[in-house]
Amino acid sequence: MSSTRSSRKSRKDDDELFPYFESLDDLSLSRINGEINKMHKNVMVQLLKKNGLNPKGVKEVLNRRLKNFYRKQRAHLESVPLRSQYYEHFVVIDFEATCEKINGPQYVHEIIEFPAILIDADTGNVIDQFHSYCRPTLNPILSEFCVSLTGISQNDVDTAPEFPRVFERFERWLKDRNLHSKKNAAFVTDGPWDFSRFLNLQCAVSDIGYPKWAKRWVNLKKVFGNFYKINRPKLEVMLSNLGFKFQGRLHCGLDDAKNIAKIVARMIEDGCVIQVNERLNDGRLESITEREREKMYRHIALASPADDAVSRNQDSDKENAVLPAQDVRDKEIACLTGSLSGCIL
Repeated sequence: MSSTRSSRKSRKDDDELFPYFESLDDLSLSRINGEINKMHKNVMVQLLKKNGLNPKGVKEVLNRRLKNFYRKQRAHLESVPLRSQYYEHFVVIDFEATCEKINGPQYVHEIIEFPAILIDADTGNVIDQFHSYCRPTLNPILSEFCVSLTGISQNDVDTAPEFPRVFERFERWLKDRNLHSKKNAAFVTDGPWDFSRFLNLQCAVSDIGYPKWAKRWVNLKKVFGNFYKINRPKLEVMLSNLGFKFQGRLHCGLDDAKNIAKIVARMIEDGCVIQVNERLNDGRLESITEREREKMYRHIALASPADDAVSRNQDSDKENAVLPAQDVRDKEIACLTGSLSGCIL
């Protein structure tokens, strides 16, 4: 009986919240956020539908979405500009690499699929993509486990160019779209390993200097967890939390990248300002602190395209010399191969 009364009281309290949100003039934003924090999920769903917003997702996601909606409403009423994305584009990358069911300590993973999805940072729309398979040289025959996991066939890699040619094509793809600019693009990955391990190791194997554009990136797991206040989950769980289902084949690099792009687009819609949060420094994976990000984005905001071009020309030799391939080979390969044992993208 008491449970029924409690349930009725809860529904009554939820219903009484609606009048508060009819007029934002009477409520502070902190009060609105406090009321949202007390809401049951079904009330959040009703409010989202009422305001023409997407009602799909777990409670933490709906909470963030509602708060962002009322934040925008208040900003509009008070003619206060909202902070926009620092970048014009996001480039989502999700490599696939050679692997065995049990990777020995000396096994060297090579990139066999190189996908990239280009996203407009304002709208979240996909505007272009890059894709190529790569022919491995150290382990040219794919294991049955690798074929089964990734869906990449032996013929796919046998008929593909080796990594240096694919890398050159991708560099040209970036240049043609002006994506080397610091302000024009940030690279997004599902975790730290695509750049800090797989690309780092592949550049050493292929005797290529580690690229400047891949020295800082967005670890989407961290951004997702911090924004929605959810533990950093796997790709399928992030999608499920947002009300999506994985589309395509899991561990197909291109399909993974497309699904990551959907997450990025929804986070942009929900008001997340996406910033780089990891880097590779002399071969070591590091997190970028909040203070460092503030300084970095202040510099990006002040820099003009001409300044950026001059800076790129002045710094390119120095930056690209940070991780020469031979140094990476001497310092990192043994460590990387040991660290990658049992790791699957």
